[in-house]
Amino acid sequence: MATQYKYTVTLTEEAGSPYPLKGKTTEIKTEAINTAEKWAKENPDKLVFIEFYRSNDGQKGYINKDGAGISGTSWTE
Repeated sequence: MATQYKYTVTLTEEAGSPYPLKGKTTEIKTEAINTAEKWAKENPDKLVFIEFYRSNDGQKGYINKDGAGISGTSWTE
């Protein structure tokens, strides 16, 4: 089975909020990054995160400006 990734971009007012203002899910990493950059530019007073899920081992994490990690940093910072 091929490894599949799912990227979810969220726009929120505060970190960890269960109520995002906007969200988008894609399997294409560059699409997720482009969306995060666009939303961050349009909403500099909000928080934008990209979460990822890797299907072959269940790994979850974040795509940050400086690379992938287990904790997320906003694309507006």
